[in-house]
Amino acid sequence: MYKKNLFIGVIVVALSLVLVACGSGAGSAPTGVHLTLKAQDIKFDLKEIKAKVNQPVNITFISEGTIEHTFVVVDLGVKETVLPGQKKVITFTPNKTGTFKFVCDVLGHTESGMVGQLIVEP
Repeated sequence: MYKKNLFIGVIVVALSLVLVACGSGAGSAPTGVHLTLKAQDIKFDLKEIKAKVNQPVNITFISEGTIEHTFVVVDLGVKETVLPGQKKVITFTPNKTGTFKFVCDVLGHTESGMVGQLIVEP
């Protein structure tokens, strides 16, 4: 009896693992965008970021310069600061489509051209 119950238990566990591994993917979280954005004194290394509405945007924001920088998307309520030589992962989910300006709002940086576009598509 013990061997029979053990055998049934092993089969149930094995089938459960197979079902989990072969799931349809329905209901799984969207993958979104993963990228690295470098702030290099008065410029971003990327001028354009593309994303999908309602999917996460994950940005590894690195300050390679000697001064602090910010990543700001006013229309989406995003604002993060990174100190010189540091990095920070910024995660947000755009809830509307459109083209939005991202900037570094440290005094004088936006005016010096530290800007880019975030394009959110359906």
